[in-house]
Amino acid sequence: MADDGRNSQLRKTAVVLAGLVLAAASTQAQSKSRRERTDTDRLGMTCTQILKLSSTDWVAKFAAARSGDAPPNPQENAGTQPAAARTAVPPEITIRAIDAYGKCYDARTERLAGALGRSGKGPLMGARGDFGDFENALKEFEATVLQDSQPPADDVKKAYAGLYEKQFRYAFYYGYTEAGRKAAAAEAAAAAAENAPKPKTRPQATSGTGAEGAAVPAARPGESTEAKTTVGNAAGSNGNVEASKKTSADTVAAFTKTKNRFGQLLEALPPDHAREVHAAFGKVLGSYEVSQDTRRDLYLYAIFLLEPPDAKPFGPPPF
Repeated sequence: MADDGRNSQLRKTAVVLAGLVLAAASTQAQSKSRRERTDTDRLGMTCTQILKLSSTDWVAKFAAARSGDAPPNPQENAGTQPAAARTAVPPEITIRAIDAYGKCYDARTERLAGALGRSGKGPLMGARGDFGDFENALKEFEATVLQDSQPPADDVKKAYAGLYEKQFRYAFYYGYTEAGRKAAAAEAAAAAAENAPKPKTRPQATSGTGAEGAAVPAARPGESTEAKTTVGNAAGSNGNVEASKKTSADTVAAFTKTKNRFGQLLEALPPDHAREVHAAFGKVLGSYEVSQDTRRDLYLYAIFLLEPPDAKPFGPPPF
């Protein structure tokens, strides 16, 4: 009897072990299948190579590889055709291409976040929490826009919306890099200079001319004339100041055009839905302090979600 009991227990143990082995083999097979699918969907390219392409170029390349045709030049049509015309590629192909692109985007963000964490220069818990609130506000905004959209948003649009959200996450961590900090400091300095009160100037005697014939103010007692010459050269050389003003004016004009397009799309919505969308977007802008570039990208994201499929796109995806 004792032997029968032991044999029965051994058989049960063997069955359990066999089940575990089969489960492990199945998991490994599934993992291998996913890896092979991922490698196939990258077309033999590394993520670094893929992300050097815009998402528009990548989708065209991916679709061409799947169809065996030569890839079109997406720059010829980017931002000039209705979304329906630009998505002539079968939706399942476009979604697979976007999925592969998005995975590479996520991998790059995770590497950056890990490097910042190891160096001790990354965002602290509070900043990560604030950004989490921002991401939640983004998702709520997307849901608010798409819940009553007519016609209903398709899976391709939702996939592209996910790419926009990945873009904001990468920008969050990039802001903690040295290059990101320098860019933020330069933006703050430019904004301060733009908003600073302009001092009244008085005619001054001159002691000569700087580059391009710009007058150089005479030095005060004890002041180096070399310093004055440098200032004169910087202000007069090649019209740098005027070029800077023009760049700033162009940026403001482009941003104003973007905000106006957002307003037009809001006005086209039923009043109740327009109020809901506007309130949801206000939460996005108010939940987290963002750079001017990110603010512009938020408006582009909102425009993308609001544009009907038969409309001429405001512009190509910004990634």
